[in-house]
Amino acid sequence: MAGAQRFRVGCNWKLVWDNAGDGYHVPFSHQSLLVMTKERYGGGDMAYFADADRSRMSNNALDNGHTVIDQRPEMHGNSAWREQRPQPGREPYEAHVAATHSRDQAQRVLDTTVGAGMNLNIFPNLALIGNQVQVIQPLAVGETSVSWHATRRRDVDAEVNTMRLRTQEDFPVMGEMDDAANFEECQRGLMNSPEDEWVDMGRHWETGKDVPGPDGVVSGPVTTDIHMRNYYAQWKRLMQARPTLQMNKGSCHERRPGSGPSCRRSGLPPPASLALRGAGVLRLASRRFGRPGPGRRAHPGR
Repeated sequence: MAGAQRFRVGCNWKLVWDNAGDGYHVPFSHQSLLVMTKERYGGGDMAYFADADRSRMSNNALDNGHTVIDQRPEMHGNSAWREQRPQPGREPYEAHVAATHSRDQAQRVLDTTVGAGMNLNIFPNLALIGNQVQVIQPLAVGETSVSWHATRRRDVDAEVNTMRLRTQEDFPVMGEMDDAANFEECQRGLMNSPEDEWVDMGRHWETGKDVPGPDGVVSGPVTTDIHMRNYYAQWKRLMQARPTLQMNKGSCHERRPGSGPSCRRSGLPPPASLALRGAGVLRLASRRFGRPGPGRRAHPGR
């Protein structure tokens, strides 16, 4: 990790999580950013969302409410680096990479400087967004804390990591403010319009475009509402389930001198079981959406 940008939003946490797996809002919510990018630089990053319904990007529902948005077929279809908006130090950085790598390696290094082109959303509040980690923390019914954690790589030099940070500063500063305004307006509308009893999340529910694969992953266009339907189904299951986690304060004294409380006696699951559950999610996502090797082009089925 390499620091974080943190801010509070006046909305329920689920409105933020709705957005984590939504590919439909981009040309509308981020119109000013896209128009600026087009007028100043002739197009570039995220312009492929202008016709997202017909793009090669996909939205994918995993088990337990987790989802993956795969933008790689468009973002990395040519060169993600060339599509980026200008960052401070871009030209000296390109010269440094060209001087320290072969021609083929240099292009790969430049492309890995920008986001990976995937959003892995681990329900309920952890999102791996490109090269960043987003954590969503509910503070109250109508207030949420959002943290964007930048990341560094241990296998590259300082110049690469510096440019990664410049790139990671781009969207949280310029685009996330659009989303935050939408979240708060949605919260205000839902709280002040009680007659609007339902929120529609049925996009592509009946079009036949959300298709289950042999590995159990349901894939659809990047604009489908499958992310919301998938995680709300898990949320509903959890809200209806009887609690299985029990705490017994009286059992914590039964421990060896100098050791911490016994997880088994206090009712907490062993830490290894939690780690294995998380690893299972990442293994499934990696198996289905592993980054293509050199010379191979990603497509929605990967």
